[in-house]
Amino acid sequence: MAKWQRVVITGMGAVTPIGNNVEEFWQGLLTGRCGVERIQAFDPTNLKSQVAAEVKCLDLSAYASDRELSRIGRDSLLAVVAVQEALNQYPIPHNLRKDTGVLLGSNMAGMDIIGEAFITESREGPRRVNPQVAMRGMPNTHNGVVSIRFGFQGGGFAPASACATGLNAIGEGFLWVQSSFMPVVIAGGCESGILRTLFASFGNLKALSTHYNNEPKKASRPFDAKRDGFVGAEGSGVLVLMTLPLAKELGLPILAEIIGYGTSFDASNMIDPTGEGAALAIVRALRWAEILPSDIDYINAHATGTPNGDRAETKGIKEVFGDRAYKIPISSVKGHIGHGMGAAGAIESVAVVKTLQTGIVPPTLNREFSDPDCDLDYVTTGPRQTNPRIVLKNSFGFGGVNASLVLRKWEE
Repeated sequence: MAKWQRVVITGMGAVTPIGNNVEEFWQGLLTGRCGVERIQAFDPTNLKSQVAAEVKCLDLSAYASDRELSRIGRDSLLAVVAVQEALNQYPIPHNLRKDTGVLLGSNMAGMDIIGEAFITESREGPRRVNPQVAMRGMPNTHNGVVSIRFGFQGGGFAPASACATGLNAIGEGFLWVQSSFMPVVIAGGCESGILRTLFASFGNLKALSTHYNNEPKKASRPFDAKRDGFVGAEGSGVLVLMTLPLAKELGLPILAEIIGYGTSFDASNMIDPTGEGAALAIVRALRWAEILPSDIDYINAHATGTPNGDRAETKGIKEVFGDRAYKIPISSVKGHIGHGMGAAGAIESVAVVKTLQTGIVPPTLNREFSDPDCDLDYVTTGPRQTNPRIVLKNSFGFGGVNASLVLRKWEE
């Protein structure tokens, strides 16, 4: 019979549009840095949306050989950088790596090389197709790359739940460790989807911001009345999850504790949420954590800046918390870093851990104009010292999938 364990976070790593490690990322949030600019990866002139939040000043050759750079996708390499940071801070002993699981997800794995292959095959024939398509196009490529690089043999898979992927990965990793299925799990997400075809598709879907092409840093506007869509981004975030007894045995510093996880489907519409599914995920996370809505001190919101999405999340929060919803500080960091899709929930979970460690709630950037449907306390005037003890993290995705995680400040 499984022995249920407390699950703690002993390491983390982040690669973001405002910083290529955890501390740079965190300081960027506190100082109001915005990583959204005109797209640099390609010429976006004829696209509806021409802005994105790209990772900058990162030399991937420092993390991979020339041969690896030609074989491994950028998204997988971003994951390697984040995992390397987590292990540099607080190493996992090599004798434990055979029992370390890997749960890393991405929303658009290998889409770049797959797209190139279709063009090459149609123009030059099948013999000219890149043989790496078969490898880099697999959803679990990131897990394979990371496990090989660091010698993790605990198994795993690639969660795929659109923009809830990163948080679902952490939630599933939490269940693995809590149930004693695996003593250590590397969990999170990575994304490098700054691609012309993808931006054309999202633009035609009317999901991306198009009104701020000449003012990129104002484009990502969570909860703002003048929001008009999300801003695509790239990056990676990972957490090292471990049983409490093992963390103590190894003498590792404990960054925070995960105590609850919930997930749900809207079961209503692929792209238009109602808030009911979000509320259900939140309720399930609170129930798993065995706490009440009154115990939550801060909510790190999904809030991408889409008109319907932010409205639905606010509605879901009100449904669960009632009148107390107006008294809970809520913020979204997507005004700073855009929407990292499959990596978003993982990167934002890193920010949540920093909030629990420092007591500081990061602000919601670009929330300037009030929306009567989004009328809660979104922390808009800069960082706020509130010293939260228990925090709720939300992530939602296309297809109507929702995930919520409850984290607690580590107290001996």
